[in-house]
Amino acid sequence: MGPRHRQRYSEPTARRLSRIQANPRSSLHLDDDGRGGDFVVLTGVLTTDLEAAPADQNPGYLAKYSESAKNVFGSVERFATLYSVPLRFRAERARGQ
Repeated sequence: MGPRHRQRYSEPTARRLSRIQANPRSSLHLDDDGRGGDFVVLTGVLTTDLEAAPADQNPGYLAKYSESAKNVFGSVERFATLYSVPLRFRAERARGQ
């Protein structure tokens, strides 16, 4: 499996940022089928990515999450202000069934 990247954003005061600095190894569990099958767990490295575009200027992120951000935060701009630290997950391995 070649490296895959996933962009996320964090609040600047989140404790996860210090944990990422101490140990960037991470995993990501993708939903199963509700019966314990068809799940995927990705393992890799999670880092801050200060060169990434803010959420409200990231076309791929907006395409997927703009409606959710508007519903929860009132606007994508407000979300981008609150979650201003870009994170990058680089998957290295996948397992699942």
